[in-house]
Amino acid sequence: MAPIRDYSLMSTYPPGLDSAELYLAAVFFMMLGCLLALEWIWRTIWAIIERSAPLRSPATATRIVIVFLLAAALVRTGPRLWLFMRWPALSPAERADLYAMAAQSEILGVVLFSLAWLLALLGEPMIRYQLEKQPLPLHLWPTWEQMKRPLKIGVGVFAIAFALTYLR
Repeated sequence: MAPIRDYSLMSTYPPGLDSAELYLAAVFFMMLGCLLALEWIWRTIWAIIERSAPLRSPATATRIVIVFLLAAALVRTGPRLWLFMRWPALSPAERADLYAMAAQSEILGVVLFSLAWLLALLGEPMIRYQLEKQPLPLHLWPTWEQMKRPLKIGVGVFAIAFALTYLR
């Protein structure tokens, strides 16, 4: 095996995250995004099971598009988050291998995104027709009850990111 010549893989922080603050922000926002996406996927799949709808209904089309978009985001950010979280404990060779895996996972992320795009394109006329028949009222400002859970997740994720950055 050839020696690692990429000196950026030997640094304290991943390439592009040259300070503790950038590393903390990257780990925090990537972990927060992954956990919120996992929670959203869970709620969407649970809704598919609990309140099933016919395959050709607007609800099913919207749910499948959401699941594909969230899965694409997870596939693209999950491996990089795993690399960043484990960075201090990895050897330069392991870092290079995980970087390669993260880059390869982006192919699957683009495939999932493309499938979501195609399903959204095919389902758009049906969804638009249903929404034009009877528009749904939207309350765009979240209530305190709706914000409690994401805030708790955010505080927990910040604690983990802070510990990974400063308490190693």
